[in-house]
Amino acid sequence: FVGDDGATTILQVPYPGSGASMTLPPVVFGSAGTLTYDVSGTVTLYTGGALEGVLITYEPVVPPLKSPVSPLSKKVSRSNSRDIILTDENGFYTIPDLENGTYTVTPSFTGYFFNPISAEVTVSDDDVTDVDFTAIDETTGGTGGSTVPGGATTPIPVEPIIIGGTIIEPEVVITTPTGGSVDVEISVAATPTNPGAPNTDLSFNLNLTGDTAGLTFSFELDYTGLSPVPQYIYWWDGSTWIVPANVVWTPPTVSFDIEFPPGGGARDGGGEVVLGDDDPLPVTLSSFTATPNVENQNISIDWTTQSESNMRGYHVYRSQGSFTQAQDISGLIAAQNNPFEYNYNYIDTEAEIEINYNYWLHSYDYDNSMMTWGPMSAMIEEIPVPVLPDATVLKGNHPNPFNPTTIISFDVKANEEAQLIIYNMKGQIVEKETFLPKVNGYEYIWNADNLSSGVYFYKLQSNSYRKIKKMLLIK
Repeated sequence: FVGDDGATTILQVPYPGSGASMTLPPVVFGSAGTLTYDVSGTVTLYTGGALEGVLITYEPVVPPLKSPVSPLSKKVSRSNSRDIILTDENGFYTIPDLENGTYTVTPSFTGYFFNPISAEVTVSDDDVTDVDFTAIDETTGGTGGSTVPGGATTPIPVEPIIIGGTIIEPEVVITTPTGGSVDVEISVAATPTNPGAPNTDLSFNLNLTGDTAGLTFSFELDYTGLSPVPQYIYWWDGSTWIVPANVVWTPPTVSFDIEFPPGGGARDGGGEVVLGDDDPLPVTLSSFTATPNVENQNISIDWTTQSESNMRGYHVYRSQGSFTQAQDISGLIAAQNNPFEYNYNYIDTEAEIEINYNYWLHSYDYDNSMMTWGPMSAMIEEIPVPVLPDATVLKGNHPNPFNPTTIISFDVKANEEAQLIIYNMKGQIVEKETFLPKVNGYEYIWNADNLSSGVYFYKLQSNSYRKIKKMLLIK
């Protein structure tokens, strides 16, 4: 703390969060009093002492967590006593004159370790023991919770967690569909709680209490401080690990959607979400698509793998709703177990027109691990039935005047043929052609490059129709 006289006092105080106060002994500022402060270091107030009313500013310093550390107070549990001691300039402290036996040593960084970390030290004759606390992680304790209203986007702060000696400051932003409120409880850890998880750097357990049945919730996870930066995300849906829908990476955040299965009445939802940087799963997909083919009246399911190992194969599931209603439509599609890029394809020939389908890809390996991708949506649109013109008619030509080409537009009705005849001013036929009925009619291009400038007449005639128009060629 730096007073208005420029004097500096170093003091270890609790991490304030949004605000805190602390009663200070007289030794600090000459008389006892209460110091009110916040994490920004910009607003402080000292009351009840000799310096009451004097503004005191300070610079908050986050203690590094990897050895060597700057001198900080450490608590040492020695026999039944507790002593406050200081490290040396290199961040180390030697405990002298210990009798043989086992001791518990606990460094304390108030505000960062939510469950104290400690090490058991056994001392024997002529034995020098070093304890490296940077190898001991605080991998539990990152928790948070809130009641979030329906149809709103709500950030939920989560307590920091220490992994690998690094402070991770997670946050969860949840966007709820319109409806009633949902109670959200969050816990963050370094290891997953569900079986068969991929290599995990950070795990979020998201527990929602309320009506989630058949609804889609959007989440954004903030993994500030996590290193290396995660490259993949999986969600435990209660039975298997799947990739959530609509995943978007915007470091240090990742957003995604979770659609909870339908059910009668209120139904709780949630699940575990894990992040990692080294995908250990037996298959890595770079694309998964569902494409309708209107001409062939089917839907093509395509996926591309970047690598495969120990894979049994794939199943394609289809549903008009959620995955819980989906059916296996492909049977087992054998995997190639190719270490390089490989393209797979399945054609759904039983899809009906004008129905929107959702598709999922389910993979199986020989260790009984399963992964699901999707959904991808596709619909076959109905092909318009070709309709022939119901009348033969000469519409005209454009441009007019022209040089040297013009387009003559006309229709020929069903069960009829028509002749297009072009005359010059002398009544001589310069072009004549017969046309049959055609959907959407004709756009006939006439080229008069070998003719001279002047007025020309064109006639369309059939058994039921006859019409003459004129056009001007100007060269």
